[in-house]
Amino acid sequence: MPPYLHVAIGQISPRKADYAGNLQQLGTLFERVDRLTPRPQVLQLPETALTGYFLEGGTEEVALTAGALAADLQRIYTSSQPLDVVLGFYERWQGILYNSAMYVTLGGAEPVIRHVHRKTFLPTYGLFDEERFVERGHDVRAFDTPWGRAAILVCEDLWHGLPATITALDGAQVLFVPSAAPARGVWPRDDGVPGPATVSRWERLVRGTAEEHGIYVLY
Repeated sequence: MPPYLHVAIGQISPRKADYAGNLQQLGTLFERVDRLTPRPQVLQLPETALTGYFLEGGTEEVALTAGALAADLQRIYTSSQPLDVVLGFYERWQGILYNSAMYVTLGGAEPVIRHVHRKTFLPTYGLFDEERFVERGHDVRAFDTPWGRAAILVCEDLWHGLPATITALDGAQVLFVPSAAPARGVWPRDDGVPGPATVSRWERLVRGTAEEHGIYVLY
């Protein structure tokens, strides 16, 4: 792994189920990233970045293959320099729907898909009902990139200890965690100011995972 890895985290707000419009928004973000100094090597985007989350029965209408998504990303990417992109999407794979995340390198003659992770823990409690609309994945592993070894977990996957442990044992140096988690509950922060309880929980999860396994975690 190089001494420095520059990563940009794109906090976009997608319009629900508007894949074409959100793709256009991402094209504008690509242009902004290309102007950054230093220029990032990796851009991380949220879970279901181009359709929004909570689509429920509309999931099937926006699901697409990783190859189709990579081709669309390559089409709107205008820079001559390569860029690695991590983003979540609703995937159609072998006739089954998944909440997935892809790591893809853009900017060459063809996009290069390095890895697709299918969310293994599907929240189906409280306001969540994810397992009614997508299937759970069954594969957790690290993978090679141009700069080193990485892994992806999607949102709820990080709330369970074993997936992160597996990625660390498989040699991941950086763990990317795309998420679309809503803010819920109230919890006092260290400075005494109340904030969403889930934000405090995520901060503890991310910090704890990094400390336990000696890896970088990007959320």
